[in-house]
Amino acid sequence: MSETAQSLLHRAATCWSRGDLYGADDALQALIITLGGPNPQTDLMTLQVALDLLEFDRAGAALDRLRPAGESDPRVAISGTRLLTWQGKQAEALTLLDAAQKAEPGHPGLLALRITHDRDLGDKVIDHANALANRLPDAAPEKTGLLFPLARYFDRQGDYQRSWALATEANTIAAQQARHALTTDQLKTLLTSRTKAALGRVKSLQAAPAHDQCHVYLIGAPRTGSSLLQSILSAHKDVDSSAERGALLPYLHQLTDNPDQAPPADHLQRLQAADLSGLQRAGRTAPTLIDKTTHNAFVAPLVAAIHPNSVFINVIRRPQDVALSMFLHEFPPAFPESTSLDGITTMLEARAEIMTLYAEAGFEVETVDFDAFCAAPEAVGKTLANLAGIDFNPATLSPENRNAAVPTFSAGQVRQPIRPTPPEKWQRFAPFMPPALKQRLEALSSAV
Repeated sequence: MSETAQSLLHRAATCWSRGDLYGADDALQALIITLGGPNPQTDLMTLQVALDLLEFDRAGAALDRLRPAGESDPRVAISGTRLLTWQGKQAEALTLLDAAQKAEPGHPGLLALRITHDRDLGDKVIDHANALANRLPDAAPEKTGLLFPLARYFDRQGDYQRSWALATEANTIAAQQARHALTTDQLKTLLTSRTKAALGRVKSLQAAPAHDQCHVYLIGAPRTGSSLLQSILSAHKDVDSSAERGALLPYLHQLTDNPDQAPPADHLQRLQAADLSGLQRAGRTAPTLIDKTTHNAFVAPLVAAIHPNSVFINVIRRPQDVALSMFLHEFPPAFPESTSLDGITTMLEARAEIMTLYAEAGFEVETVDFDAFCAAPEAVGKTLANLAGIDFNPATLSPENRNAAVPTFSAGQVRQPIRPTPPEKWQRFAPFMPPALKQRLEALSSAV
């Protein structure tokens, strides 16, 4: 490989590792041109980068070029399974996993995916995963990567005591690994402060002008069903999904966290231009855009000042189900509350409080109840679409018509028929929950 090619390869890898996806993609495209065409190394990078950019057709083309020769590579299988699952191709994802596991049967990442996506597991697979998780040191990220899927597996099997024990162990280790700078109470204080600052800042900043694209922001807590609602809305004509983009958040936090700093008069106009440019580059130019970045909830007034033609929808769900679902999943560092039920409940309380702040300030946020939607999909789905300014098509409620790839923990679930959740389902874990915690969640449930 030439010196130029090596430099481009290094730049692509460095940009990707620090989250500069477009920088990585630019370097990768230049590398492919320099090499005279793609090779297995650039195809793997294309699969990974395109996947993160939500460019699923390009990621799929790279995966096709890597198969079948590269199917034994765990990196190909892990990224490929992620892509195929988001696309609703469960059987094909399992076939890809089969090939990789034959080559590396003890790979923890492959085992975790098998437990997550295969509904026909034998005891041998589970015993193997348990043994491997026990051998791994707590500092190894692969350990929690196995413990969380195992906790969900035993939940599905009805062994709630074992599921609870595994989830508790996984979250304890995850908290130790993360070493979060803020406690959950401190985080609640920070986010409430940001919300108040956002409400204050919009009074002194010049709003950006209106533009043609309508932005619909689903700003409920994680695990409230926003992924399913996003998949339904984005299945409509002239609607795009940006998943959880969050591109504006760092710039809005600069405004909320530094109230004494005066930005340029045209600051919000510049942010609008940059955001629309990024959306255009990503190919998200449909008349309506659906975004489910949950942290937009705390800076929504500033988002509205940047994109005046915006709709904010707080998706709510039975708090007990939200808390337990979060507790059973591993979250990125942006969700430090997720490693304890107390922390999760504190943040759910914070979200309820900021919605009260918005109501008192006259800032409009619509509410959609996910449990009500599951009980009456067509009626509530029509209401949701109307709020988003979309002409509702009931055909989008059928899984086969929801073809847009939605990146989410519950990628498999959003491809399933819509079913109501029994109100008592969360009670399977009630014996293990402290009474005070159950009372707080019940108070949240009563307030909804």
